[in-house]
Order: sequence, then structure tokens, then C-alpha cells
Amino acid sequence: MTNETGRLDGEFFLTELSEQPGFKIVHRLGKVEANSRQTPKDDEPEGMCDRHLMNQTIKTIITEACRRGANGIVSLRVEQLFGGRCMASGEAVLLTQC
Repeated sequence: MTNETGRLDGEFFLTELSEQPGFKIVHRLGKVEANSRQTPKDDEPEGMCDRHLMNQTIKTIITEACRRGANGIVSLRVEQLFGGRCMASGEAVLLTQC
């Protein structure tokens, strides 16, 4: 949903593409990135900790992007690194619907 200024209300977009189809990038707010170190838990099924770690890392960059006034992240990259580390990065942007 858009408001009278053309900004989107309550939606946040994530894409691996350099743009969000159907939307125009109004402002580029800079690179956002986060990384985490895995702390295995004995009671979690194998692979569950990896997904949780990845989700937490993505939430961290979304929080940073929102803090900058963004409603999207383009060029999203998420990598599982050696040693249980997860890294996410992208460019925080302010989008408006075309």
C-alpha cells in the first residue's frame, strides 16, 4: 500500500537483484552488513542452528536498514562461512512503487 507521497507503508523488500521489479529506488542509503558466530546447541536438530543463525543475521541487516530509513535491501548476499559464521550484506534503499 502506498501513501499520498508514494512511499510504501509497512512493507520491507529483500532481493538478490540490484533493483526491485515494479519499484523505483528513490534513495540509496548505503551498504548494510552483519555477521554472526554459531554457538551450537545440543538440543537443536542438525541444520536448525544454521537456519536460525542465517535468519538472525538477516534480521540484523534489516534492523540497520530500517534505522537508516530504508524500506528495502537490494543485492542481498548471504554466505555460510567456515567455522559456523554467517555473513549477510546488501544495499539499503528507499523504494517507491512505479
